[in-house]
Amino acid sequence: MSKTSSKLNPQRIAIAISAGIGILACFMPWTSFPIVGTVNGASGDGLIYAGLLVIPLLFVLLGDKTKKIEKQVKVANILIGILVIFCGIFVEIANFDYKIKTAKQVSNRRISNSSYISKGDAENISNAMISSAKIEFGLYLLIISSISVVVCSGVDSLFQNSTDKKKVK
Repeated sequence: MSKTSSKLNPQRIAIAISAGIGILACFMPWTSFPIVGTVNGASGDGLIYAGLLVIPLLFVLLGDKTKKIEKQVKVANILIGILVIFCGIFVEIANFDYKIKTAKQVSNRRISNSSYISKGDAENISNAMISSAKIEFGLYLLIISSISVVVCSGVDSLFQNSTDKKKVK
């Protein structure tokens, strides 16, 4: 009897785990606001990022899982990972500060146009509540998992064991 090697390619496993964590991060809290609570990624652009991260997951799970990943698949995974990283940083995190500033302006405008007796107190309370809004762990986890997809797709030497190195020599 000949023994066939049915060992899964560790690079495929690492990419699948990284992409899976990124997909799960899209449904975790991305921001939190006082009184309102947390807002998960799925209520915004998170579903788009989850859809993008499904692509590397499918690439590594389809086909022969014991073979190395083809170069085209690696390049596609890297490009998708970079896209999610940049969108997470520049669209979500950078835009968060803009949304907070806009919320303060709108709140202050409404308070100044209202008939509150102590507009200064209402404005201070409003600003304090808006200022306590923050970015939550789900968005950071999405970015970290996307970095992991890029690194796992691009760096083959992380996944070469001693038998692979002997074959190369």
